[in-house]
Amino acid sequence: MQISRRELLRIGSSVVVCSAAIPLTSITRALAKHSKPASRKKTEVHFTGKHAYAAILDKAVDEKWSMLPMGDLIGQIATYLLGTPYVNYTLDHSADHEYCIVNLQELDCVTFVESTLALARAIKLGDNDDESLAKQVELIRYRNGECNGFCSRLHYLSDWFYDNEKKHLLHDYTKELKGAEKTDKQLSLMSSRSNQYKQLKAHPELVPAIRHCELAINKRPHYYLPKADVQAAEEFMQTGDIIAITTSAKILDCAHTGFCYRDDKGLLRFLHASLTHKKVWLDQELAAYLNGIHAFTGIMVARPAEPV
Repeated sequence: MQISRRELLRIGSSVVVCSAAIPLTSITRALAKHSKPASRKKTEVHFTGKHAYAAILDKAVDEKWSMLPMGDLIGQIATYLLGTPYVNYTLDHSADHEYCIVNLQELDCVTFVESTLALARAIKLGDNDDESLAKQVELIRYRNGECNGFCSRLHYLSDWFYDNEKKHLLHDYTKELKGAEKTDKQLSLMSSRSNQYKQLKAHPELVPAIRHCELAINKRPHYYLPKADVQAAEEFMQTGDIIAITTSAKILDCAHTGFCYRDDKGLLRFLHASLTHKKVWLDQELAAYLNGIHAFTGIMVARPAEPV
């Protein structure tokens, strides 16, 4: 995410959501200028932490992780990454170019989830080289699986869930849980606060394209499980399920993300890259964690699919 969870939670409920129509020509020009042509070159990859990747692969081979169910494999990888430093803005190397960045040495909440899921898919598929891992990261992080400029990145978690379900990488089962409610939020954080984003500040012509994406998200039905109902639903959740935590901010859908992790005592805990602890951290039970932060309203939850 572009801004820290602490900053997200400070977003007030008084922000006015802009709903003005955007000329299609503006969107087209913005996307064309910052998109690669149809015969685009190979995606440029910046890979940090290849030694960590090699160590994970060695452990995966020694312990036959590829034979595990997807959720358990994600749990193994995520716990292996415990203690990895929390660092924000690791995807924002340039205001002018969007690279596919793989960084296993520094993680924020979203890159922790993306990297862990990408590692699990690569291990399952037996694609154990740097290029294959980068392809999995690109598949997960970008709309339609293609790094095609800043606007192609799935910046909102509800959009991230939607696009990755469309790619058959996960199943969002939020609305199947008892107590789930529909939400009618109108997202506009990025377009209304574009000066907080390096890329949008440098290239204001991209703002209409970002707003176009927000409007598309706002047209879809969205569901969340209020935090008062999470404890009763924990029995249906399992290690490796992806949690997106919804927020009370009117212009934003989710403020944080991580994984479910069922410990040796059977307790469902929250495993995440923690801003508070400054590292990947196995936190308290999910319901208790949510109840500890007033601005958190509930969760979206999805189960990663077995790669085919």
